[in-house]
Amino acid sequence: MIIEKARLKNATLNLEKTVITDSCLMFLANCDKMLNITTLDLSYCPNITDTGVHSLYASPLCRNINILKASGLPLVDISVVKFRK
Repeated sequence: MIIEKARLKNATLNLEKTVITDSCLMFLANCDKMLNITTLDLSYCPNITDTGVHSLYASPLCRNINILKASGLPLVDISVVKFRK
């Protein structure tokens, strides 16, 4: 993937209105480049569930995410997922 080769620093990852799934979020949760992501936009991605978002939250590689945009997601229990800060 492109993110593996990118040189990111304090970057925004905008996945708004894409057809990604929880599998993609789990991949990102294990990608060391996510350490450089500070803002993540998952708005209007209809195939994402709270399980996928939780995998990002639980990952130490996603600890620098300060802003999570999640408008229009069909999440059941997003209240459990609170990003740091």
